[in-house]
Amino acid sequence: MSRWQPEPLVLGLDADGMAGPAAAVPVPAGGWNAASLQEAMQALQAVGRRRALRVLVAPDLCKHFVHQAPAGVQSLAELRELAALRAAQLFGGLADEWAVVADWRLAGPSVCAALPQTLLNSLQAAAQGQAAALAVDSALLVALERLLYGPARAGFMAWASPRHAVLVGLDAGVVHTLRCVRRNPAEAGAGLLAQLQRDARREGLHAAGAAGELALAWPGPAPCPPGGFDAGQALPAERADDTEAAWSQRLGALA
Repeated sequence: MSRWQPEPLVLGLDADGMAGPAAAVPVPAGGWNAASLQEAMQALQAVGRRRALRVLVAPDLCKHFVHQAPAGVQSLAELRELAALRAAQLFGGLADEWAVVADWRLAGPSVCAALPQTLLNSLQAAAQGQAAALAVDSALLVALERLLYGPARAGFMAWASPRHAVLVGLDAGVVHTLRCVRRNPAEAGAGLLAQLQRDARREGLHAAGAAGELALAWPGPAPCPPGGFDAGQALPAERADDTEAAWSQRLGALA
């Protein structure tokens, strides 16, 4: 990071709370809004105020999908409009109720993250109340970026966070499949791994040139165990007492 830019305080956010480097704040009974988010930010900045904040939003609040650009789309503006419509179709509401970001491609699939516009507005208002610059990211996309760093990969990979398991299908380093499913934190992992293996085989039938083999990955925040993982092992996961917000915060601190 440039010495001319303030180092951000990285926070993780999920439906149950907000986590910082050394503490966490539970979501209030009324849910997240600008006032409750600002109170949480203030509490987590008690150890030292920062002029910049980075909030990584967990998959229970930030939704994900792969959007294939239809033939005839001529501009990124059109593509963004279509992706917002697709988010509304998948997750409910109207297109303008979703803020969608992606690695936009006019030709080929784009990996999209959709955040409720009301939540984004509340985060921005809370940061403004703190007089802090704000960056908002998807924790899943940050993990995916870490996973895809390096040589182009092909096939299917999966990883786990405290509450979710993610299945990614790749062809020459380009994501064509992205599934994020809720998991039981107490689950040993064998049943979920078997389900992901079945999903990978099924998705492989629909993806030209993509094998249905499943490999396990470890995008962070914990280091990969010696020797890595293979498809015969249990699905890796964070400590059972970790929250999704804490996982997101640590992942963002490493990015």
